[in-house]
Parts: sequence; C-alpha cells; structure tokens
Amino acid sequence: MRYKLSKGKTLLVDGPARVQMLSGMAEVLGAEIKPEMTVIIRKGKRLPFEARPEFEAEIFMGEQASFVETDVAAIPHSWRETVKNILSEKGGITTLVLGGVDSGKTSFCIYLANSALKANREVAIIDCDLGQSDMGPPGTISLCFVQKPFTDLFTLFPDDSVFVGITSPSGVINDVLDAAGRLREKALRKDADLLVINTDGWIDGDDAVRYKVRLVETIDPDYIV
Repeated sequence: MRYKLSKGKTLLVDGPARVQMLSGMAEVLGAEIKPEMTVIIRKGKRLPFEARPEFEAEIFMGEQASFVETDVAAIPHSWRETVKNILSEKGGITTLVLGGVDSGKTSFCIYLANSALKANREVAIIDCDLGQSDMGPPGTISLCFVQKPFTDLFTLFPDDSVFVGITSPSGVINDVLDAAGRLREKALRKDADLLVINTDGWIDGDDAVRYKVRLVETIDPDYIV
C-alpha cells in the first residue's frame, strides 16, 4: 500500500515489512532514505521513519507486521544531546553502550554511527552480544568498519570475528573480554576515530555487574552510555 507522511510526523513500522521510498525523504536512525531506496524491517524489529520534511512510500507488509503514525520524535532529545557530546571529541573515541534486553542499545548504536558518518568520521562497530548477535553468527563477537549509513546491524558484513562458541557470556567471561579487547585494538590501529561497542542485555545480579565492570576495565572507553 502507498502511504504519505507529512512534516513533523514519524511512521513506526514493525516487521516483517519492506518500505520503498517513492518521493520526498525519510530519516531512519540517522540514515537518509531517498526515492528508490528500500528498507527491510525484520520480524520482531521496529524502525522509525521520520518525515524530512515529507515523503510517500510503498509499504509491503508480512504476517503480523504493522505500522502506526505518531507525533512523537523518533530520536529522544537525550540521545541527540549524547551523540552531540560524543562527536564533539576528535580522534580515537570509544563508546561502550550498556543496558538491559530491548532497552534500545542497538538503535542507539546505529544512530550514533550514522551521525558520525554524516560528520565524515571513520566509524567502526563491535557487536559483543553473543546471544543476539546481528553482525555475525550467534556465539561470535564481530568487528565492522562501517562505510555507509545503515538501518540494521544485520546488514553489515564483519571485517573480523572471534568465535566464542556459546550464546551466553556467563561461562566464558574471560574469552569475551579477550575477544573484545583484541578487536578494539584492531579497530584503533586501523585509525577508526569513533568505535561503537554494543553489548548484551545481561545486567541483573552480582555476576552480571562484575562482568560489566570487567568489560569497562578491559575496553577503557571514553564514553559509557
């Protein structure tokens, strides 16, 4: 079906769905979507299409897919201010993103990376989520040097991956820390001036807290979000 969205509106699309831009322009987590471009929304995922200033698109809906129009901004003010602060720094900046399951970590990573690309920064991403790895197979930690704006980590092809072998970090903490540290060093050696590290949602309990503290110590990030 065809759908028009006016200035100041946001279209929230839940997959599985495909959105093909016909006219105007939308912004999806910092990526500009122009006419003839197509965005795939996977099952269980939601993407926000912000009108810039307006657009018309063809929406193809899979089973259980849906969409809703809203006046609420897709990117919270706190995210915009955080990204602005991070990008005010120059050279070799590492940002570690922490949070629970489905708290918006991946969406924030995408928005930060796309914003950095707009500012002509050299961007790299490490996906440290063993259980819900998007850039590589489950049980891996992956690194990608990002070349162009994107809307889903799943569309990125890793430049390097470390196979850990299981989908929970609880029993392989040392392996995860070693892999994350090595991939971080590789990213910075190759002159990434912004490294974004996405993490798993294991945050509850003393073991989870100790693990995240050790991850912070290993990565030694400039920013923790």
